[in-house]
Amino acid sequence: MSLETIISLITVAYSIVALALFSFARRARDPAIVATSVIASLITMVASFLDRSPGGLIGFFSSITLIFSLLSSVFERVGRKAFHSMLSFYFVSFSILLMSTDDSFKVFLYLEIISMLTIGGMVLYRGREGFEAALKYAIICLTGSLIGLLGLLIGFSEAGVSSFPDMVLRASNTARMLMAIGFGAEVALFPMYIWLPGLYVSMPPLLLAVEVSSILPATTYIVGTIASGSPLASLSLSTLAMAGSLIGSLAAMNQRDLRMLLAYSTLSHTGYIVLGLSSGSKIAWSYAVLHMVAHALPKASLIMVGLAALNRVGSSMIGDISKLGGVFKFVTISSALALLGLPPYLSFWSEMFIFAGLITSSIYWRFLGVLYFLVILVSTGYSFKLIYAFSQGARSTPLTPGRDFYGALLLLYSLLPIALSPLQSNILAYFLG
Repeated sequence: MSLETIISLITVAYSIVALALFSFARRARDPAIVATSVIASLITMVASFLDRSPGGLIGFFSSITLIFSLLSSVFERVGRKAFHSMLSFYFVSFSILLMSTDDSFKVFLYLEIISMLTIGGMVLYRGREGFEAALKYAIICLTGSLIGLLGLLIGFSEAGVSSFPDMVLRASNTARMLMAIGFGAEVALFPMYIWLPGLYVSMPPLLLAVEVSSILPATTYIVGTIASGSPLASLSLSTLAMAGSLIGSLAAMNQRDLRMLLAYSTLSHTGYIVLGLSSGSKIAWSYAVLHMVAHALPKASLIMVGLAALNRVGSSMIGDISKLGGVFKFVTISSALALLGLPPYLSFWSEMFIFAGLITSSIYWRFLGVLYFLVILVSTGYSFKLIYAFSQGARSTPLTPGRDFYGALLLLYSLLPIALSPLQSNILAYFLG
């Protein structure tokens, strides 16, 4: 049985149970749906682990983030827990479905469902910022979807098959470019990234952490797969990706709000992944897939720090967050070093081997490889900004188990990029073969 079929069955069963609890267990609705979501997430994690594919890789690690997010919601002040839990699970399940399907029209269907879920996450708390961000996202991404659908229809008429990989390979450059640029709006491809900061400001942090580890990798993988189908599409998209990475790194350096800094940092790292997936180098492609995990884990940790800051300090400004101290100080500094791509973090291997794959390719890819390396150097600015702010902030206080369960969970989660680093080749060998 394929991963797509298994996840579809899990999602249907989960929906029936969650909707029944939502309708009839009103007094115990929130804890019951959270518990159901945790159980469904565990089953999804096991199913993903057993499927040795890129979809299995992202499904496994996004399920881990989902479980941490659900458990954290119990200990932190999170409103509308039922909706929060259901959206979180659907983020992961439809991301896995998107990566595991081989039908072109299902790819489009899953992308549109993911867009609707993203809009739902932005307006979950019904704030003005959320509605404005959702409107901006809808205008850009739904317009992009129509362009992508046009390319998909042209490609289908040219190829005569609906199989996604075969259709992409047989389609014309026009069809591939329309699909890549249209669906590229979902990954904030330059110059369509203006909705991304609104996402980070409006979406609830624990939900955003799941989005970063599931939806972002899945949509980026699809766009990279489309771009890799032809030299023209791959070079065009990679050039746009590197432009976005440079803009993201420069913009992140000037942000005082942690959420805005993380938004532009995501723009930068998404460019790295698109570049590696599009390059045609097997090494760069494999480690670009790994970088989806290597980037998502520390980014989700920093987003979770942002939640603690909003709840305990009342602000997400970097100067105010640095007052947290304690375990949050360690998590922030450690995660910033991981985003920087230094050893002993998993991102060190992924960023280094993406560069190695590019530099051993043709002349234009070597040029992009050099630009990629320069962008990484520029990105040190915003990482050191976080490190410096927290190193000058509150003095560390020991974590007291039993008093701060959220801090304990976050500390455990933040150690994953270090723990996984020695296993990087094993992870690739298992999931990618």
